[in-house]
Amino acid sequence: MVSGFLRFLAARDCSPNILIAYAYDLRHLWRVFARDLISQLERLTGKTVQPAA
Repeated sequence: MVSGFLRFLAARDCSPNILIAYAYDLRHLWRVFARDLISQLERLTGKTVQPAA
């Protein structure tokens, strides 16, 4: 999904710096989503959830 979006931006001739910035920001966003999901699962189940490596 992310790589497709980055390819789309590259095809629109965005600068390499824009692509790098988007990639970094999207990686951070997905990490936040994963952390929040794990936190919610732990609250709901009362068990510790280990993230996938």
